[in-house]
Amino acid sequence: MVVISGPKKFLLLFFLSIFLYGIFHWEVIFTGLQHSFYKLRNYGKNSSESKIDTFSFNSNSYAGLQKEAKVYLPKVYFEESDKQYPVLYLLHGFPGSDIDWLINADLQNKLDELVVSNKLPALIAVFPDGNGPIVKDSQYLNATTKINQLAEDYILELMEKIDASYRTLDKRESRAIGGISAGAYGAMNVGLHHNDKFGIIISHSGYFINNESITKKLINSDDFSANNPLEYLPNSELNPKTYIYFDIGEKDNKGYINQNQKLDEILRQKGIEHEFKITSGWHDWEVWRRNISFSLEFLGKYLEF
Repeated sequence: MVVISGPKKFLLLFFLSIFLYGIFHWEVIFTGLQHSFYKLRNYGKNSSESKIDTFSFNSNSYAGLQKEAKVYLPKVYFEESDKQYPVLYLLHGFPGSDIDWLINADLQNKLDELVVSNKLPALIAVFPDGNGPIVKDSQYLNATTKINQLAEDYILELMEKIDASYRTLDKRESRAIGGISAGAYGAMNVGLHHNDKFGIIISHSGYFINNESITKKLINSDDFSANNPLEYLPNSELNPKTYIYFDIGEKDNKGYINQNQKLDEILRQKGIEHEFKITSGWHDWEVWRRNISFSLEFLGKYLEF
């Protein structure tokens, strides 16, 4: 039997602990490396007078757990003390965090530029932390299994808190929800479920039949259809003033592309105003950083302010 002692034992335990941490916290490491990469390209740095708030509250949807969201406030928010603003909620994918959009897509600068050039009305943008306390990849679903996390309710709860804490226009015509990948699925599902709350929905590289393996941990098989937009949307009654933008890269997952094309077909049949693009690119931040300009310009056409 080989006995390891002294410095060798210490090094073995050290590297073993790093290995185990990587296994159980790979998403934290991945997200951190991604942020570091984009920071090296000077993304996420801002010299304007717009502001990013960190908004936190104890969420009833997560048994009182403290949750955070980043909130973009345009420069004019601080210049006109009685003016109210429309709100855009942007959801991250998985793995991800509430600062993904601000760093990886350099979105504070992009929003500033669009507002100054009058391509977008001055608005408040909210970036929720969509990670669940038990199953991190929440898919923005209300769990119906024994897991106690209500990610869809959390978004609605956050919306109410934001309306109570900032000068928002509290009406569906002035509220939009969007996201990327799993966040795009979440935005579409939450936005359609609560069509009375959100007038505009944005999806980048989304899927609309949720057969992700993680979903089986979150919801029972009987609840899948009610959370698959392509299944329930044909029979749903939507407010005619619902506007939807969605796109996907031509090199993305073929199944996802097919689902986006099917959504386009359903929305045409229902007469819902929408814009659909298949763009160049894969399933990554290079695509999302470029394509967010398209969806924000679409938003500027329909958002009431």
